[in-house]
Amino acid sequence: MIEHDTLAGPAADPVDDVLIRAGATWRDGQQAPRPVAASLFVAGPGRRVGFGFGARTWSFFAGVGVALAIVMVAAALSPGWFVRFSAAGPGASPTSGAIGSNLAHCPITKPTKPFHPPIDAQIPETMAWYGNGILWTWLDRDGEVWEGLPRTETGLTQKTFWWSSAFDVHREQQPEIYVIGSRIGPPGQFGSGPGTNASGDFGSAMLVGIDIPEEGCWNVTAHYRGTSLNYVVWVGPPG
Repeated sequence: MIEHDTLAGPAADPVDDVLIRAGATWRDGQQAPRPVAASLFVAGPGRRVGFGFGARTWSFFAGVGVALAIVMVAAALSPGWFVRFSAAGPGASPTSGAIGSNLAHCPITKPTKPFHPPIDAQIPETMAWYGNGILWTWLDRDGEVWEGLPRTETGLTQKTFWWSSAFDVHREQQPEIYVIGSRIGPPGQFGSGPGTNASGDFGSAMLVGIDIPEEGCWNVTAHYRGTSLNYVVWVGPPG
C-alpha cells in the first residue's frame, strides 16, 4: 500500500490521488468525536451491551458508500490499476508467465545500434557487430535464432566468437574468457571456458564452445578481463 504523509501534492498514481482526496474530504466533513463513558461498555445485572444507529453511524456508512462508488468509477477508467492486486501478487502482469515460452515471446537481441570495432575485419552482410570498445561479438541482424544445433551428451553445442581490444592472439593462446547462460522462463544454466582462438576474414577472435542443456530463450553472457557483454538468443529444436 502506498502511504502519503501529506496531501500537498498529487499521488504518483492518479487513482490513488482520487481515493486519498475523497477520504480527506469525507473526514473533514465529520463532527469531532463525543466523549464516551466507559460504564456504557460494562454489563451489569439485567443489562445488555448494545450499539445504536445514530446520525453519526449512518454518516459513516454514507461515507463508505461514496468511497465504493469512487472505486467503481476508477475501475472503469483505469482497469490496469487493479492488476497490482490480482491473485498473482503485487506488480504481477497477466502475460509475464509467457516471456521466453516461445520465439514470439523471446526478447532476442537485435544489433540495431551501429558499432564499428577498432579492427579491420570482414563479416557477412547478414551479420552486424554488437558490443563496445572493449568486448564485442557479431549477431544476426534479425536476432540470433539457433535451430538445428547438434545434440551431444552435454547438450546442444554451439560456437561463439568474441573480440576484445585487450586480446593479443600471440600472447594468449588460451584466453581467460568465460561464457555463461541462464534461461529466461523455466530454470536453466550453463557455463563454458576458458576459450581458444580463431582467425579468418574477421580477424583474430576468441572462440568459446558452449553446451546448452535445453531449448528455449537464453541470456548469453561473456566475461573477459573485468568486462561483460550479453545478448539474448532463441534455441530451437536440434538437428
